[in-house]
Amino acid sequence: MRRILLPLAVGGVLAFALCVLLGGTVADAVGLVALASGAALVAALAGFAVLQRMGDAPVGRQAVVVSLVAVGATAIGAAAASWAMFLSEHDLDALAVVLVAAGSVGVGAAFELGLDLAAPVELRASRLPGIALALARPKRADKEWILRAHDVGLALMYTPHPSLVPIEMASAGMVCVTNSFENKTAAAMAAISPNLYAADAGIEAVADALCAAAEAADDVDRRLEGSRVDWARDWSEAFPAELEQLLA
Repeated sequence: MRRILLPLAVGGVLAFALCVLLGGTVADAVGLVALASGAALVAALAGFAVLQRMGDAPVGRQAVVVSLVAVGATAIGAAAASWAMFLSEHDLDALAVVLVAAGSVGVGAAFELGLDLAAPVELRASRLPGIALALARPKRADKEWILRAHDVGLALMYTPHPSLVPIEMASAGMVCVTNSFENKTAAAMAAISPNLYAADAGIEAVADALCAAAEAADDVDRRLEGSRVDWARDWSEAFPAELEQLLA
């Protein structure tokens, strides 16, 4: 709440001072500032409530809400103050046209900026063709953007476990190259998903697998089929009754 009241107070003081400097009376200044700021506060509180309900939504969606609050608060405040000044009907009509035009541009810009911000920095930086990225662990919401926006992934794990990253890539429709290790054979990984290419743990083998994966990326239907990975998705699948009996 303090974050809302502080800019409201600063803006109110500046607006009050401006009104007085332009020749308005103190009463007019107080009335106009109270009306415009009050209307803007309603928009700000509504935006604050929406952001609270959005929780951990991607930052792009939150940016859209923030931008719309700014556009809405300005429009509501300007309209309320104008009507309070008893402008002529023609002036109010002209103001309505201006607010609709400016608001439309503002709303469109808010959505465009939101979509751009929703993509993580790494994705926005990789829009040039042929760019390869080595990523740290991203947030869950950002990871969805990254995986869906790429065709081929490389996730090496020198363990018997297949690792979750290759499975996530395959589930997103990417063709993923990983390495084999003991029981983690190429056949075992392909059984989980045909999007998984397990190569021997060596530079040449991995490079050859990447070339094969790049060629396979053109087969969209195969990638879509491979996104249905054969992997446990809940506790009952991960820990079947037979395993519980064995551990009992």
